Amino acid sequence: MSKMKHYPKNIRKLLRELSAAAYEAELKQELMQLAESFDAWRQEKMSSGELSHLIHEYYRGPARELFSHYNNCPEDILVVMAVVRGLFSLETIPSEVLPYIQPQIEIYRHAP
Repeated sequence: MSKMKHYPKNIRKLLRELSAAAYEAELKQELMQLAESFDAWRQEKMSSGELSHLIHEYYRGPARELFSHYNNCPEDILVVMAVVRGLFSLETIPSEVLPYIQPQIEIYRHAP
């Protein structure tokens, strides 16, 4: 992960945990779409070749993009973006973390 601003150690740890949870949530969304393709394949509504192509496209697209995003962006920004995009509600952010990221959340929420 990219370097974060200077935060207290306990806040850095919580931000790492939250960014990992955001990655897991986004990855799960993408994998659920792929799972639907596996279901269609099992029901013989899709050929093995079509499924193989979708797996390849998943790997080249969403999997790679998420990996790159979550490994090249600071954890605090990842958490802010997870809130702004609705992956997390403000209520799920630990109260000790919120003061550190609330200003960024407001900026991103009001960005065009």
